[in-house]
Amino acid sequence: MIEVKNLLFQPLSLHTRSGHGLHLGPRERLRLPDDEVSAEMEAAARRGAVSLTPLDETAANEPLQPPGILTDPETETTIRNRLGFGTGQLTPAPDTARTARRKRS
Repeated sequence: MIEVKNLLFQPLSLHTRSGHGLHLGPRERLRLPDDEVSAEMEAAARRGAVSLTPLDETAANEPLQPPGILTDPETETTIRNRLGFGTGQLTPAPDTARTARRKRS
């Protein structure tokens, strides 16, 4: 198995060796069989647009974790406390829509 990761901050479309389209979102990862890696993917890897990482069988069976999901509750609590959520430290921003300047005549 090969893991294909889009290294760009924009969507990327590539073709597999069998001719199927492969659409990767920004920073998205997909796993493909070794025989599906095309010359186009290898050229994109040389240009730095994607990374092609060979996976062993144990890593290939593990599910991909969606980006941005914290799995450790202690880490999430620490981050929330540092940002001030749930502690009463944050105050709402003043309503700037009502404090417009007076029109000069």
